[in-house]
Amino acid sequence: GCELVLFNVSTVIPDEKVDLFRPDDPETTTARAARAKLVVDRLANQPGLVLVDVDRVTAEMGAGTAVVGTASYSEETLHALAEEAMGVILDLEGISQLFASDAMQLIVPRYDRRTTKATLTKWHVTGGVDVEKGDVLFDLRFSDLRASLKNDRRTTNKALKMSVVAGRSGYVDRISAEVGATVTVGTRVGVVTSTREAVWDDLDSAARFPVGIRLEARDDQ
Repeated sequence: GCELVLFNVSTVIPDEKVDLFRPDDPETTTARAARAKLVVDRLANQPGLVLVDVDRVTAEMGAGTAVVGTASYSEETLHALAEEAMGVILDLEGISQLFASDAMQLIVPRYDRRTTKATLTKWHVTGGVDVEKGDVLFDLRFSDLRASLKNDRRTTNKALKMSVVAGRSGYVDRISAEVGATVTVGTRVGVVTSTREAVWDDLDSAARFPVGIRLEARDDQ
């Protein structure tokens, strides 16, 4: 199926003025952007679409300094948005499949730019088993996700639990991280081959095994 990275919009607009989008119906740009954001958020639940949440990124960066105008952001924020967009593009199944090989690295995926270090809380598979697309492989918990609020950079802490699922069929040749281990995004935690009979030796240059992400919970800490 078609895969598309979808950006939503920032509803933070400094020093805005009321615009007359329709006669006798004053509406701020923020209000109009908020309605557009609701539509985009709903679309993002459709299969094949991945959302890059601009509002969340600007909140993390400190909205008062990250947003410099309507749809205009600081250089640091633009870099963060580009980094997150590239991360989700590389994790799309259609992109990952282009680099698939007989032996593939099972990698801790990136959910967003905040999720850099996690605890591996559960394995749902063992070495020596076949998996199908959609099978849950392992669970992660990311703690202390910090988000800046408004202009004063006050922060809240969040914990996020997610499951990593197979993006295609394969054979789990081995797993290399134990339950309870601290892992970082990009860490190799196992090897998946295309078939049980696949032979490999040069793993460092092997492609990533395509995976998906299933969010389980968000908790206030």
